[in-house]
Amino acid sequence: MNIKWSSPVLALLALSTVLVVPAHADERPPFLLPFACGQEWVAATRSDHSPNPNSLDFTKVGGGSNGQPIVAAAAGRVTFAGWDSGGGWMVNISHANGWGTTYLHMIERPSVGNGQNVYQGFQLGKVGSTGNSSGPHLHFQQWRTSPSNTVRSEFNGWQVTVGVGRSQRLKSQNCTPLEMKNAANTKCLDAAAGGGSGAAVTLYDCWGGNNQKWVWEGNQLKNSANGKCLDAEAGAANGARVMVYDCWDGRNQQWWN
Repeated sequence: MNIKWSSPVLALLALSTVLVVPAHADERPPFLLPFACGQEWVAATRSDHSPNPNSLDFTKVGGGSNGQPIVAAAAGRVTFAGWDSGGGWMVNISHANGWGTTYLHMIERPSVGNGQNVYQGFQLGKVGSTGNSSGPHLHFQQWRTSPSNTVRSEFNGWQVTVGVGRSQRLKSQNCTPLEMKNAANTKCLDAAAGGGSGAAVTLYDCWGGNNQKWVWEGNQLKNSANGKCLDAEAGAANGARVMVYDCWDGRNQQWWN
């Protein structure tokens, strides 16, 4: 059966075809919560938040925000790492498609520098209360083109529901396994094959195996191959052994950069 379309219908079909377009060039990067894998944080805001109420203040569920690692919400390039009178020790990162993130009130000088490329999950510094701050927390912004254009944050593909007078509890899925590479020789931390408790950790040529992949969980580094944590030998004098061991809350498994 032959169907003859009227001119208005053909025009509508043509318009529909034009409107079916690929993803926009300004697509938001796949942002993840800027904290260690599995941690839970409460996000809140207020009416006079700078630059607008889309900015978020994060405090750790159960307390203990001070000194917690802050990690990159997405891969990008550090455009500023330093001191600001209001923001204290802070970092700005430029991401793909004109997007950026801001991290304020770090406890000390950031562990990254201007112009440095960082991957998602890379530690930027630690939570603190420097600058114009009433207590340890992370002030966080997602923005388009400029920090002054801060928009509602999105994590794991979902926009937050935080509003004035309405907080939200969020769990970090920033769990990308990372290679821990030495700056002097570019070799990677490598857990010995087998990986039982007490297995040695050495430096070895980087090759991408799971025994060279580590995930930040709080201040602990967990090996992807065996699920055990990087552990310094008791006493930890110069030359002390480093190994993997069952994860527990001992200080010999706490690490910073």
